[in-house]
Formats: sequence, structure tokens, C-alpha cells
Amino acid sequence: MVLFAAVWFAVGLRATGLEIRLQTLGPEFLPNEPLAVGVSIKNFSGRPVILGQHREWIRFLIMDVQGRPVVKGKDPPAGEIFIVPNGKTVVKWIDLAPFFNVRQPGTYSITGRVNVRQWRQDVDALPCQIKVTAGMVLAAHKFGVPDKNNIAKPPEIRVFKLLRKRADGRLLLYLRVAEENDYAVYTVRQLGPMVQLSPPEFQLDQSGRIHVFFRSGASRYTYCVADADGVLEKRQSYETYLRKRPMMRMSDKGVLEIRGGRRVFSYTDFPAAPPPPRRELPPLRD
Repeated sequence: MVLFAAVWFAVGLRATGLEIRLQTLGPEFLPNEPLAVGVSIKNFSGRPVILGQHREWIRFLIMDVQGRPVVKGKDPPAGEIFIVPNGKTVVKWIDLAPFFNVRQPGTYSITGRVNVRQWRQDVDALPCQIKVTAGMVLAAHKFGVPDKNNIAKPPEIRVFKLLRKRADGRLLLYLRVAEENDYAVYTVRQLGPMVQLSPPEFQLDQSGRIHVFFRSGASRYTYCVADADGVLEKRQSYETYLRKRPMMRMSDKGVLEIRGGRRVFSYTDFPAAPPPPRRELPPLRD
């Protein structure tokens, strides 16, 4: 019965001239981690299809394994009008994390329905599944965030955590910043791959910024700086050089910095690493 329903569902999608599928960048996510869902739209109707003309051009529904819908705070933004040419496939990515409260570990199903205004018809997308895992807490630290507009007001107490998650055989390090009562979550951000037997180092500076330094390979290290909201300000790569490994230390002026080793430029750097200088060759002479 289930197989028959699935086949009927797929045939129903193709009968409209559109094949719509939902996809994600990976099978597992942490609670409140950005949940980018790709809406893949394949058009074989024989004519261009215009989508996105109104706010509810696509509607999402996330359900747990028991079929209960996840609480939705608000609808995703409308986006822009776009055209899917005949014989082409267009993928639109939408982050659903700010709009759905996917915080409990478990398996979830994501479904979607696209409204094609020119046909006056709704088309259901083939759903996808995700798994939400709690991750392993490696460190947790409370810190205060003063109100810049009212010095007499007590500071807001937040907690930042360093979490570890395994994905595709790799260990990934995450930074999570939330209110002390965990009511508001400001960010859950991936910092990069890490080595299991080397615990990450972390420290707050005088301005309340979060500094994280961790080993990301046999001789590679990653240094990240984020503000009190968890917004990434800096990500740099270092490596062991002349048998001296890089270390995070406080300078005499009270500034956190990396000493030892050497800086290496990587595509994961933020802000992006500058391109190498171009070498101008002298002109050839006869």
C-alpha cells in the first residue's frame, strides 16, 4: 500500500509538467542549526513557468515521526519572482531554521507545496527527511552582555557552548550562543572540522568577543572570533612551522593573539584571504 501510494504520488507530480523535490545539504543537524532546504524544480511542461509572484508561492510543513507538525513561528520571506525555462532545473535554497522550532532530537519529514499561479494549481514536492541530534557539549561558559543604551540596566546573561557533531566520518565543531534560560538562541554556527583528541581552547576578551582555537588536522589549526551574538568576525588557518605549533596567548596589552607556527591562507578564511600577488614577467626580446 505504501509503495503504491509513493508511485501514484510521483506520477501525479509528473502529470503537471513539473517535478519538484526537496533536498538538504546533509542528513543530520543540531537543534537551531541553519536548515537550508533546496527546492529543486524541473520543468518539462513545454513552456516556461513563472514562480514566486506572491508570498505563499511555496508552503512548508515539518512533521516528526509520529506525524505531529512542528510549531511554525512565521512564514519564510517571499523572495523574488523567477522563471524556470522549459527543459531546465532551478534550485532555490531557503533556510527554515528561523521559522520552525526544530529543537528536539529526532527524525523529521519536510514537505512542501508550490503554487503555480499561471496554472491555478498546487504541486506537491517530494519530501525529504532529516535527523536532529543533540551533539556533544565540549565546553560551556556564561557571560554578560551590557545594555549599550542603559548603563543602569543589569546585563543580559548568555551562555556560549562548543558542540561537537559527527558528519560523513568527520568531527565538526560548532559555536552556540543563547540566553541563559535557553529561550532565545542567537546562533548555532559551524566553525570547522576538528581532531578528536585535541580539545578546543576558548576565551573571552575585554570587549566580550569569543575566541576559539582548535586543531583541525595533523598540523593544521583554526582560529575563530565571534561577537556576543555569535556572528563570525574572523576565521584563520595556521600550521606548525619549524617544529613550533601555534598557540593562543594573551599579549602584554591584553590582546588575544596567535603565537608560533605560521599563518596559511585557506578558502575557509573569513574575511576571504586576499589573492596572491601577480608576478609580471618581463617581455620577451628578439
